[in-house]
Amino acid sequence: MIYALAGPNPLPFHLFNILAYGITGLILYRIISTIFHKLGSGNALALLITALFLAHPVHTEVVANIKSADEILALLFGLSAMLCLLTAYDTGKRFPLWLSGVFMLLACLSKESAITFLITIPLVLWFFRKASLRWTGFYTIPLVLGAAVFLMLRESALGGLAAGTMMSDPLNNPFLQWDGQVWIPCSMLVKAATILYTFWKYVWLIIIPFPLTHDYYPFHIALQSFSSPGAIGGLTLFVAFLLIGIFSLLKKTIEGYGILFPAHPGPHSKCAFSGRHLYG
Repeated sequence: MIYALAGPNPLPFHLFNILAYGITGLILYRIISTIFHKLGSGNALALLITALFLAHPVHTEVVANIKSADEILALLFGLSAMLCLLTAYDTGKRFPLWLSGVFMLLACLSKESAITFLITIPLVLWFFRKASLRWTGFYTIPLVLGAAVFLMLRESALGGLAAGTMMSDPLNNPFLQWDGQVWIPCSMLVKAATILYTFWKYVWLIIIPFPLTHDYYPFHIALQSFSSPGAIGGLTLFVAFLLIGIFSLLKKTIEGYGILFPAHPGPHSKCAFSGRHLYG
């Protein structure tokens, strides 16, 4: 739509990304202040967390790269669905509940990996509202319906497309290697090691955001093996996160949500666990 209105001029695209990112920050602030509304310092905590999120250098690349509007919109609509769900649970109103399903659909239409919000959004009720499994499931229904509509639309659009054709292209499948004549899939062990190495790099960049990149090159991260210290470090972190996540689910510890949430898409987790692109 922006291209139809403004043509190849990059300025409107950059302005749109900045605006969408700013709105995302406002919604994030509203979510955190709603979650901790019973704390006397809830608003101050929400402001601090939102400021850290917006100012963190690791997000610079997503906002600066006009292609990444899909990432920003996926997070924007996903967080909007989360806010609606919280509002519906706290007030008992039905309209925001069903509106959460609409935002879930929009998030998936922005980027299909947003479907992982089906897990992370209901967990807000489980962790921060101590909701029972029954009520958590009930409030998840609109999200499931929104995701189902997306899947039907996706099947309608891509049902006749041969997946193998797309997956032989390194831009669509980064786990390929050149044998001198054609692209061939790498082994499952190499793929697993590369994913874990990427996970390690993402955690590192959250702590020390250097060096960053603007490149959209599919092989920015080379294929790895389990002889790589980064792959071993990623495996160690993944197992630790998994164990802490399981424990936190059982105990409903608030800190556990911070371990489980990074798996969902958005500017802070771009391409994590999904490819060899690395944006930070």
